[in-house]
Amino acid sequence: MSVGQNNILGFQLKQKLGSGARTTIHHVTDRAGRSFALKHLNLLSASDRRFLVQMRHEHSIAKRLNSPGIRRTHRLKLRRRPFRVVEAGLVMDYIEGTSLDQADSTGLARTVESFRQIAEALASLHRLGWVHADVKPTNIVVSPAGAVLIDLGQAARIRTTKSRVQGTPGFMAPEQAYRDPITPRTDLYGFGATLYWSLTGKTVPTVINSRTGGHKVGNLANLDRAALPDPVRSFRSDVPEDLSKLIDQCVSPNPSARPRGMPEILGVLARIKSEITRATDD
Repeated sequence: MSVGQNNILGFQLKQKLGSGARTTIHHVTDRAGRSFALKHLNLLSASDRRFLVQMRHEHSIAKRLNSPGIRRTHRLKLRRRPFRVVEAGLVMDYIEGTSLDQADSTGLARTVESFRQIAEALASLHRLGWVHADVKPTNIVVSPAGAVLIDLGQAARIRTTKSRVQGTPGFMAPEQAYRDPITPRTDLYGFGATLYWSLTGKTVPTVINSRTGGHKVGNLANLDRAALPDPVRSFRSDVPEDLSKLIDQCVSPNPSARPRGMPEILGVLARIKSEITRATDD
């Protein structure tokens, strides 16, 4: 164990930022005083190796990105004993902000702008041939500088069919629960479900939460439209009709009924932001 009272894998420990299934994220500084976020993993059993695989996978993607809206990684530090890795730390950008699920509520204009930034980040990821596959409130960090998408541990190449169900109930597209190929439209679903939650405080009734228990029944094209949530405007009359309709389209159970891609969403959000700004100025 290389975690001392104030030291972790050679970094100075500042504070704990969060935790996942087997990992913990810390704010750390290096010897030069530069701040980083460190995703830390102690491998205590053979089953922990899958978390190391996820960490390696995330680093292989994020280190190549150059989008201000996606958290970059810098290096993967490993501590070894004979024949095995016993500790790992993924060194990432430190973002001085708060995850969306913990952030204070903001006005409609600020929410639209934050999600426009996330849409740009996803568009850049899709252009490189990747799907994030886990868009949700805890994977978005908001700060005065803007919104940033984090955690590429479940990202996959477009058209990948995953070997097991991965995703978060309330934000997971039906094709993920059905283990069908994932595409950029899979991220559109998570994006729409997260925006729905941000505006209403409610989650979308996804397949994994339904009476099917997440088991495949029939096919995606035959999914019951009863799984659709109530429109955002039924909770908030201040939300523009176009935005409410966009969210409905994004969380359609059938991928082909969703918008074609993030560029289409960016166009709608830019128009909505302009309309909100004009209304505020008037």
